[in-house]
Amino acid sequence: QQLIKHILNSSSHLNSLLNEILDYTSSSSTDFKIKPKPTDLYALLSANIEELQHNSLAKGVPLSLQYQGRQDLIVEIDTKRMRQILQNLIFNAIKFTQEGFILVKVIATETNNHAEISIQIIDTGIGIKKQDLLRIFERFEQGSDNTPYINLHSGLGLGLPITKTLVEKMRGNIEASSTVNEGSTFSINLNFPVCQALEEPSTDTSATKNLSHSYEILVVEDEKINQIVISNMLKQLKQSYNIVNCGHKALTEIQKQSYDLVLMDIGLPDISGIEVTRSIRKLPSCENIPIIALTAHAFDKNKNECLEAGINAILIKPLMIDALSNIITKWCQNK
Repeated sequence: QQLIKHILNSSSHLNSLLNEILDYTSSSSTDFKIKPKPTDLYALLSANIEELQHNSLAKGVPLSLQYQGRQDLIVEIDTKRMRQILQNLIFNAIKFTQEGFILVKVIATETNNHAEISIQIIDTGIGIKKQDLLRIFERFEQGSDNTPYINLHSGLGLGLPITKTLVEKMRGNIEASSTVNEGSTFSINLNFPVCQALEEPSTDTSATKNLSHSYEILVVEDEKINQIVISNMLKQLKQSYNIVNCGHKALTEIQKQSYDLVLMDIGLPDISGIEVTRSIRKLPSCENIPIIALTAHAFDKNKNECLEAGINAILIKPLMIDALSNIITKWCQNK
C-alpha cells in the first residue's frame, strides 16, 4: 500500500507539473511565478528520496540522502518547484545509472537569518561527454545521435532546461560535471530566508470518483513503471484490464476479446500508437471503440495527428487518477 501511495502521489504531482511546463514553454517567462512558503527542508528532501527509492531499487541501484545541517530548519521556499527540481535530477540519475549508487548530498549553512543550501545529485551512471555538457541545459536539446545520456530515453528535452530555469528563478545556480562511464554530478546552490514556523498544512485532497460499472480496458504501454501506475489506478477504480507492451500484441489482443476502452501509449517500441490506432480502426467491429492516447506531447501538432488517426481523446503523462476516471466516465459510463 505504501508503494502504491508513493507511485500515485508521484504520478499526480508530475502530471500537474508537466501540464504547467508545456504551457510555460509556449508563453513568456514572466508568467512563471515562484511562490515561496515556510517549508521543513529536511522533511521535503526525505519525502522526495523516499518517494523515488522504489524506482532506483527496481534497478538494483540504492538511492540515499546525506544531510548536513539542522534537521528542523524551516526556510521560505517554493515547495512545488523545489520538488520538481529534485525529481527532475533524481529521475535522470536513476534513468542513466545501471549499477553503483545515487547520492543526494545536501549541506545547509545558516547565516544572518538566511540558509545557504548546497545540493549535489551524484550518480555512477554512464556519464556525459564534455562537448554535451555545454548544451544539456538548452531547451528542447536532446543531443546528437551518439549522445547516450540524452538519447537513451526520448522525451521533450525540457527536464534539465526547466530545472535550470527554476533554479535561476530562485536566484540560485546549477552546474554539471561528468566523466563518461564513471558518472555525473549536478550541483545546485540556493539561498533562502529562515523562518520560525510552518504554515498550517493543506487539507486539499482529491477523492477518487466512483464508477458505477466495471469495464474491460486494454492498456497498451511498454514502460514498466507506467504499467504499475496505470494498473494500480484501474484497481482503485475497480476496472477490469489487460496490459500489453507493444503495438503488435495490441492488435492481436483486441481481436481476441471485446474491449470497452483502449489506453494507447503513443511511443511504443515497435510501431507507434498512432499507426496501431489506424490498424485497429480497419478491424471489424472496432470502428467505434474509444481509443485514448497516452502521451507526454501536448502540442497542437501532436494532438491533430492523434485525432486524425482515429484517437478519441488524449491523456497527458504522467497520468492522474481523476483524469483517468473522467475519461472512463465520459467514454464508457455515459455513452
